[in-house]
Amino acid sequence: MGEIWQVPPMFSAIKVGGEKMYDKARRGESVELSPRRISIYKFDIERSLEDRQNLIFRVTCSKGTYIRSLCADLGKALRSCAHLTALRRDSIGDYSVNDAWNFDELQEQITKRDTYENWPCPLEDCFRAQLFPDMWWTEALSTHGRGASR
Repeated sequence: MGEIWQVPPMFSAIKVGGEKMYDKARRGESVELSPRRISIYKFDIERSLEDRQNLIFRVTCSKGTYIRSLCADLGKALRSCAHLTALRRDSIGDYSVNDAWNFDELQEQITKRDTYENWPCPLEDCFRAQLFPDMWWTEALSTHGRGASR
């Protein structure tokens, strides 16, 4: 596959002048963002069997890739338009959805383990990989009478 240049979307968390772009976009401000180099390692595409107008694609890409933008860029390249109707992240770094617990399993692990140091992966790694939204995780920990340390 290779490297391509991608312009980040206005509704992104990229900071310009110390402020996140999505805050500017919500106020109706427009800022021209510079393209960034991203890497596409794998791009598989197939036509949906349920709806012949839909395409399904699977991408393995570098950090900083905006999949919604990639979809729109694909539509432009086909001299058409395109938008994302679903997005699923199957892995982040070394973490795969195949190894994930469902919510009931997570609740069970929270209640049965005496310390988080005994988890299959250190919580610090989960925060670093941004696997859990901060607010949800803080609520889950405080619900079980434990404080989150970072």
